[in-house]
Amino acid sequence: MYYRYDKIVPCDNYLLAQSLGFVAFYYAKDMPRAITYYRVAAMAYDAPDTLVNMPAIITARYDDDRKSMMMWESRYKSAQEQLNPELNDTDLFFVLSTMEHALRKAVHHGFLSIIQEVATSHDCEQSIDCIQNNIAPQLEYYMSLCDNGDETEQLLCKLLLYAKEQ
Repeated sequence: MYYRYDKIVPCDNYLLAQSLGFVAFYYAKDMPRAITYYRVAAMAYDAPDTLVNMPAIITARYDDDRKSMMMWESRYKSAQEQLNPELNDTDLFFVLSTMEHALRKAVHHGFLSIIQEVATSHDCEQSIDCIQNNIAPQLEYYMSLCDNGDETEQLLCKLLLYAKEQ
């Protein structure tokens, strides 16, 4: 929901919220609060573009790759909505590179979530061979859910198909 709103601007300046996010992240080790502050900071008009990625980065590192995948896909969609024929070449390049980066990160975290799922379900924590021997059925399962899974499973299926095409 965070990336889908254009008019919500809780702060005039990003610096305070970004600082609070950093303190919550680095010193307090309170990841949910850090993510919230970084989201607030990213909504300010003067926020650097890279600040928008911090919630997805922290989520991947300290929470869940599947959630991060969803956040990156949402970032992809929000960048896609910025495409219009009136963009100059520099702005068009920026939007397209943002979209590509977000899509690649979504694929990356989708794969990581599947690897973790296989490692957990087959007790493969210490064996790459175990993961390699058991991942194919899990990939096939998710690739069958493009039309009949929940929203997360459908996205995972589409990202796997995209990765296969690449």
